[in-house]
Parts: sequence; structure tokens; C-alpha cells
Amino acid sequence: TPKAEGIVQPINGRKVFLIEKEGRTQNQIRIGHSYFISRSSTDYFPLLVANVYLGKHRESIGQLYKTVRMQRGLSYGAYSYIEDFEQYGWSKLAVPNVPRNIQYFSMWTYVKSPNTKFAIKLLLKNMSDLALNGIPADRVQLTKDFEANQYPFQIETPDRKLGLLLDDKFYGTPGFVDNYEKNVEKVTREEINRVVATYLSPENVVIVVMVSDPEKFKQELLSDQTNIEYPSQFDTTALESEDALIKA
Repeated sequence: TPKAEGIVQPINGRKVFLIEKEGRTQNQIRIGHSYFISRSSTDYFPLLVANVYLGKHRESIGQLYKTVRMQRGLSYGAYSYIEDFEQYGWSKLAVPNVPRNIQYFSMWTYVKSPNTKFAIKLLLKNMSDLALNGIPADRVQLTKDFEANQYPFQIETPDRKLGLLLDDKFYGTPGFVDNYEKNVEKVTREEINRVVATYLSPENVVIVVMVSDPEKFKQELLSDQTNIEYPSQFDTTALESEDALIKA
């Protein structure tokens, strides 16, 4: 049984932490907050499906990937997580057997330094859109089908399946592994929209950014101006009005 490492305090407002690392041309961004939910909760699968829609790790189905990479070319990847995530080797999968009593939601990307402030706003917009509006009706079945089809990769080796079964012991979720696809299919849009409104709090997050010059970036964050530099091959004419709203 893991030892508790202290009390997790709820986040009140938006808090920014800047980590200095010299010589960077790209900045790493992580945004998120803790919450009291685990795999034993009946809300877990609706939240999981919502996260596949928002930004499953290294998958192009997510809104973060579409808005950050495909539409604007700001990064090679942008993803979100409903649990602590450690990548399993070079795969898209999570390492099993890192259980937590308290989990956290997070979003992650990395962009060229001049685009960092805009990228933070863009990630928060995606999170806010999901929390406020839920998932579009025409994306529910598509998202569930995608996750169900991807699940066999999580248990394709005895080692991985054993790891997930051990996690079942910790979380007290017998049948989690065997019934995963069924539980995904049972999720309704109403459940998804309820859990994102309940658990996601875009107004109360920690924003962590790794930058070369923290003081300069702090002043940029506090200024009224938000810049964006698109790759030369991207036609962003259709995004001008939306980008203006994001900047504001």
C-alpha cells in the first residue's frame, strides 16, 4: 500500500510556475489540476471517453492535436490525461502499476518560444469548451469506437495484462480489464457532459512552463499582447476571427 505524501489542496484560481532552463527555443507547457476520482468511480469511463475526444496521448483524434498541430502547426503534439501518465517505452501506452489515491487532469504540449502565451490560451480554450459545452453529439459513437478498437493494444502482451490486473487489485475494480470495451460502449453523451462539467475546472489550474528567461516571459504573460508565428506553409485565413478571440 503506498504511503500518502501529504494533503492535496484544491487549486483556487490560475497559478503559473516558470522553470528556468537555458538555451531553449521551444517551451514545454503543462496545465492541470488534481481531483478526487479514480478507476473505481462510476464516472471514470465517461471521463475517459471525454479525454479521448479532447486529446488522447499520441493520437490524432483529439481536439488538442487538431487545433494545435493540424490547424496551426504550432507543435508536433498536444495531448491530455485524466491520470498520472508515464509512457511505456516507445509506445503510446501508459506504464501500469503507478497507482494513486488522488489523480490529476493535465494537458501538455511544446511550442516555439514566441507562441507560448497563445498556446496556453488555446489549451485553456479547448478545456473550457469541453467543460462548458460537452462533447458534440456526432462525435460520441466515433470516439467510443476508436477507444474500443485501441484497447487490445493495452493487453497485447502477458506482461501488460498482468500489470493492469494488478492495478485492478489496488483500485478494487474486479473485471475492469475484461469489461473495458463494454464499459466504454455503455457511456452516454449525457454522462460525458455531466462529468466534464463536474471534474474539469479550467478556471482553477496550475500552469507550468519551462522557459529560458522566466522574467522576460513573466512580463509577456502580464502584457496585453499575445503573439503567434505560424509556419509559412499554413493558410490560417479561416482562423483569424477565432484566433483574435483566443488572444483576447
